[in-house]
Amino acid sequence: MRILMVGHYPPHGGGVARHLDNLVRELRKRHEVRVLTYGPVKVREFEREFVHQLRVPPVYGLRGSTFAFAGARKVAQLHREFDFDVVHCHFAGTTSFSGALAKEKTGLPLVVTAHGSDLENTPKSPLGRFYVTKSLRKADAVIAVSHHLARLARALGG
Repeated sequence: MRILMVGHYPPHGGGVARHLDNLVRELRKRHEVRVLTYGPVKVREFEREFVHQLRVPPVYGLRGSTFAFAGARKVAQLHREFDFDVVHCHFAGTTSFSGALAKEKTGLPLVVTAHGSDLENTPKSPLGRFYVTKSLRKADAVIAVSHHLARLARALGG
């Protein structure tokens, strides 16, 4: 299977990046896995050919929205090159919104994993709520890392 993961990835820190790093390591044992992450970052040498990045401005608010729209174009471009079977976005919001927009262009199945503050904090703003609800409704599958988040995801449309 050819999988495109979208989200924060090392050298980014935090729980999503660590989770994605572990998941990618395991999935690569049986599948072809590529990653699209926020840039600019210095990618680890051993996986330079599998990690793609999208340069975004380092300004809160602008960073995520830029990734949402430019990320959709990048997903479609990578799909033309690598012919993915599925896109799996980590963090409901701008990251998953890029996958939802890309799904409209590519028809690829979309999986969204919710990790926490994406469902607890992002929907507090009107734009954040739009990104989250649109993503959850477009997703073919939603994964939540807790029962609490699963309830929130269902309440938001997932």
